[in-house]
Amino acid sequence: MSENVCLNRLQMNLRPAFKLAMGLAMMAVMLLSSRASAQELGTARAWGRNTFGQLGDGTTVVRTTPVPVSGLANVTALAGGDGHSLALLLDGTVMAWGFNDSGQLGDGTLINRTTPVPVSGLASVTAIASGGYHSLALLLDGTIMAWGSNGSGQLGDGTTVTRRTPVPATGLTNVTAMAGGGLHSLALLSDGTVMAWGYNGYGQLGDGTFDTRTAPVPVSGLVDVTALAGGDFHNLALLLDGTLMAWGYNNSGQLGNGTLDSKLTPVPVSGLANVTAIASGGSHGLAMF
Repeated sequence: MSENVCLNRLQMNLRPAFKLAMGLAMMAVMLLSSRASAQELGTARAWGRNTFGQLGDGTTVVRTTPVPVSGLANVTALAGGDGHSLALLLDGTVMAWGFNDSGQLGDGTLINRTTPVPVSGLASVTAIASGGYHSLALLLDGTIMAWGSNGSGQLGDGTTVTRRTPVPATGLTNVTAMAGGGLHSLALLSDGTVMAWGYNGYGQLGDGTFDTRTAPVPVSGLVDVTALAGGDFHNLALLLDGTLMAWGYNNSGQLGNGTLDSKLTPVPVSGLANVTAIASGGSHGLAMF
């Protein structure tokens, strides 16, 4: 799928969205935790749109209530993109299902999957994230692997070549967390700074330019960051002091700074303190206290 098609789809979805790691409200997935029965621990359920099999129940039937994702056990984390889903397993491997027109399932094909399949060649994964049509995995050694759509360089491998299996994001070490945006990606480093790469048409890379980047560049002026969240074309960063910074597209006020002006570098979100966690929808932000 061309990057123009990806961009057009994302722009059509510029509306409030439910997000689990990253997602555009096409589906929702939940991981069953210690409150579930012993038989359900580490399994997943999903509901909502299912055009591409992104609910993982072996069908393409829309589900208005949660259904089990087929064949998953020992799941520790989930991520959702615009039509595809990811699950991190206890053994450090990753499963994927749903839309695969850009190789975002990482199984070496462009075949949509209605049930989970392994992402090729991944081991020692500690976290996962998803963009609109690409996927990210953080490894135990602090590096990032990426796969899927890459027309804007959102895989960070120095190219714009779409990848059907994971490739390393260039030059990244000591990564502690990551986030996926619509056509861009973010990495939090152990020193509290942030790197960004991919599409930059709204300043969402935070480097003071509109230049798309195929390899990671520093987000300007950010220090003491503890968490990240990526929207379609904007981002949020939680700081150690409990305040928030935001940058990128701001047509709906998603930067929270009292304006509708997009920002090429991070600005404070107005009136927030003692924030403990953040999340982003396609065009809105959330903070937990």
